Amino acid sequence: MNMNRREQYQTKLNFITDKMHNLPENPNETESSIENFFQTIQTSIEASIEVIAMLCKDFDFEEGDMYANLDQLRAINVFSPEFVKEMRQLNAMRYLIRQKFTSTDENLLAEQKIVTIKILDEFVGRIDETISERLSHIK
Repeated sequence: MNMNRREQYQTKLNFITDKMHNLPENPNETESSIENFFQTIQTSIEASIEVIAMLCKDFDFEEGDMYANLDQLRAINVFSPEFVKEMRQLNAMRYLIRQKFTSTDENLLAEQKIVTIKILDEFVGRIDETISERLSHIK
């Protein structure tokens, strides 16, 4: 079954929301629990990067890396400069997770969870708004 473009967006946004709001409150110190925690954060950030690329394509922007794509979306006021900075920080965290440079400090885990949820919730809301206001023509 082929999904239309709106359904593709909604599937990715739902994935991000579901993953972020189902993170464990306090991952215990077992390696598998902590690894699952970071894997969930990583895949959610990767899904947001895919949505950014989709938006750029739908706005007929030249394809670029995540940083160039964010700059293009900032230029048309989809994202504020502050939010672009936050998304770049999430991408850096994704890189660190992928490289296994993560700490198991409980305070750091809780802080990363709070920050990531805040940024990705704002991201999902902003994308929903952008699709409704600026890409209502897509099917």
